[in-house]
Amino acid sequence: MTEGDFVLAWVIPKGDFESTCWIMVKHCERGWELPGGKLNENEAIEIGALREVWEETGLLGTAVAIESELIEKGHVVLIKVDVEPDPYGWNSDDSRIDEVGWCVELPADLHWGEEEITRILNHDWSKSRILSS
Repeated sequence: MTEGDFVLAWVIPKGDFESTCWIMVKHCERGWELPGGKLNENEAIEIGALREVWEETGLLGTAVAIESELIEKGHVVLIKVDVEPDPYGWNSDDSRIDEVGWCVELPADLHWGEEEITRILNHDWSKSRILSS
């Protein structure tokens, strides 16, 4: 890990659904963004992503793949959760997060640009570093 490395979690449900859906969190200052943050010293990328998902959403999941070429100085980790998507958001135990929710389209008040989220949304994860269980 180098100084400034951060991780983002692309959290999707384990099951197959008609619409693509993923989880975002509404940060109290920045608006809607993917769960994530800085990696701790000597922390593995996938562990950091799972930690951030737990801290910000309260969900546990399975890290499936890592892609380090989608976001400059960042790593995106595909995480699957055993939670069925629904239209209702929920509260986070993290005081900086106002709301957690499933998305099927980009929300208003988006912190990251649409280009970055769309790049992740359209990414072919089969070409990323696949994690074994």
